[in-house]
Amino acid sequence: GRGTAVDVTGIARGDTGPLEAAIVMFNRLLSMQGLGESRGKIGKGITLREGSDVAILSVGNVLSLAIESADRLQKAGISAQVISMHTIKPLDDDLLAEVFADRKVVVVIEEHGLIGGGGSAVLEWGNENRVDLRKLLRFGGPDRFLTGCGNQRQARSALGLTAENISGQILDLLK
Repeated sequence: GRGTAVDVTGIARGDTGPLEAAIVMFNRLLSMQGLGESRGKIGKGITLREGSDVAILSVGNVLSLAIESADRLQKAGISAQVISMHTIKPLDDDLLAEVFADRKVVVVIEEHGLIGGGGSAVLEWGNENRVDLRKLLRFGGPDRFLTGCGNQRQARSALGLTAENISGQILDLLK
């Protein structure tokens, strides 16, 4: 299967393209974390934690932030599902239909700009599928370059990309 030593060796030899290489390495990482091989399929989100009240969709390199936000919500008595949306094109239609039908709040967290990102794609999907978009919260960057920020932690803080802010806004929406 994907992510085996043979596949990784093929990447090192240059036998695969960059997209296939990324998928192989992603599947290998999932396997190393005990999440099984071949769970990372293009167009399919990966549920890393089940939850019934809130769905947190992680786009890009903010998975640890999504998990930390879910942990904070759990301490407040809120059950949060955490999903890695490792690809946003194509979107996982079935997964989005499920979370919009069954969860009180759907959250998209991304570290890059909100315009044209994962949150925008979910908004467009929601509009086309006539779901209740009032339950959607998006967290990401503005449509401008950041200035005056130092490291990643400082930049995330300036953008409100903290577990404290995200979980706080989710709790406010649930009131």
